[in-house]
Amino acid sequence: MRVGILTFHDGINYGAYLQVYALKSMIEQIGHEVSVINYKQGKFWLKEYLYFLKKGGTPIRNLRKIDSFRKLHSKYLNLTKLSFFASSISKNFDAVVFGADEIWNTRNPGFGFDPTYFGAGVDCIKKVSYGPSFGASDSVAAKEENIEHYLKSFLSLSVRDYHSRDILEELGFSNTSVVPDPTLLHPASFFVQKKVPIENNILLYSAEPIGKEMQEKIRKYASERNRKIISLGYEHKFADINYADIGVDKWLELFMGAGEVITSMFHGVMFSLIFEKRFGFIYTEYRKNKLSAVVDVLGLDKHMIDEEPFTLEYRQGDNYQRYKQSGVDYLREALAT
Repeated sequence: MRVGILTFHDGINYGAYLQVYALKSMIEQIGHEVSVINYKQGKFWLKEYLYFLKKGGTPIRNLRKIDSFRKLHSKYLNLTKLSFFASSISKNFDAVVFGADEIWNTRNPGFGFDPTYFGAGVDCIKKVSYGPSFGASDSVAAKEENIEHYLKSFLSLSVRDYHSRDILEELGFSNTSVVPDPTLLHPASFFVQKKVPIENNILLYSAEPIGKEMQEKIRKYASERNRKIISLGYEHKFADINYADIGVDKWLELFMGAGEVITSMFHGVMFSLIFEKRFGFIYTEYRKNKLSAVVDVLGLDKHMIDEEPFTLEYRQGDNYQRYKQSGVDYLREALAT
């Protein structure tokens, strides 16, 4: 089939790019022809870029980061022609897959609410969701936007966390699957083909500022083990080295070569699992909902870091392979012709 993917494909964010690239690649492996739908309302496009440019870092660094992501989008995502209108995005597809990422977060500060990501105005017989998330929004916000009306046109629904599944249940959708993030569907060699030596460092991946107490805990942990703290993607002044504006390939190589990982990011956890890293995650309220399923299914509770002394360890969990396979099986069934 000709399959289109509708998601936040153009976010200046490592996880946002890697999840859509991973989803596109897996659907192609299953046997379909895939394009990523290059859609976003103009006002949301502008709002997102202003939000990103103001978020942190220098304008030059941010612009350099934007340019590196734009080149990847053009080269690897098989983008459709840019469209600002929902009515024109599905004309050439047998199926449209919505997701993954926070496309169903009706209160997303960077993008706002667009019913198109719930299927509104998308004229396609086979609508399927793969692993979208409601993020920090709740069922009250979902009901306010009348999204249950739009989702009734979907042939198959899945989400990537329990919070999102619970919202759909409150809206009357009782058979929603919970699937792994698309990045988990692939082995480490899919993301980095060459051998990368393991460094004696601690990789820090966090978009949020790290509190003083946590900084001291991390610095103490690193000092006791004679390890440098390397911050990826975002600048943290207490880190020994900051790589705030690196491209995705370099990000992946540094992640694969990390000695250990500390992260507050959803995809920081995903790639710690993929690259089999000893890791700990700072369980913020904003990401608590998004991590609910993977923490439960894989038993990752011991990886949560709080203000107490902590250790980093590696654990994929006994269900890791079955969890991965459940995502592939869902896609095969949902896109069966």
